[in-house]
Amino acid sequence: MRLRKGFTLVELLVVITIIVLLLALLSVLIKGVVEKARNTKTHALILLLDKGCSKYKTELGVYPPMTGFSDSSCLHFYLGRELQIPTGRDKDGNVTGYKKLPPVIQFKADMLSLPPGQDNLDPSKGAVPVMDAWAKVVRYMPYPGKNNTTGVDIWSLGKEDADAMDDITNWGKEF
Repeated sequence: MRLRKGFTLVELLVVITIIVLLLALLSVLIKGVVEKARNTKTHALILLLDKGCSKYKTELGVYPPMTGFSDSSCLHFYLGRELQIPTGRDKDGNVTGYKKLPPVIQFKADMLSLPPGQDNLDPSKGAVPVMDAWAKVVRYMPYPGKNNTTGVDIWSLGKEDADAMDDITNWGKEF
């Protein structure tokens, strides 16, 4: 009787084929999980920005304007810095004092479109757009929004670059 010292070519090919099939299946599953995680992260960011705009309105009586900004840079500028609320006025209408409040949102570096090497998140030194999980600019339309007539419009275009069914918004049934 002859002793075998190794695998046959057929056995190796069967094992390699099984491994390749398992890796292909795993990559499809991982891709789906990653996309779901990006959707969830972006939805949470949109919710955070919407709540921040509501708090800003509660404190100052207006929603964050877009004056001097485009897209969501204004949200970084107005929601990410210390607020100063007038506490009194003299007989001529001049402000006599301010109450300081902390920033409405503590922005993290992964929420913003910071230039390479810049880690300064202080919006008074240069507001930058807020970014979604696909590193695309979050969109903002001040009050009254086109789609959200009781507040502001905040949305992400999602994975696709054009307006499509995968947009993540602060209006609609899922919000």
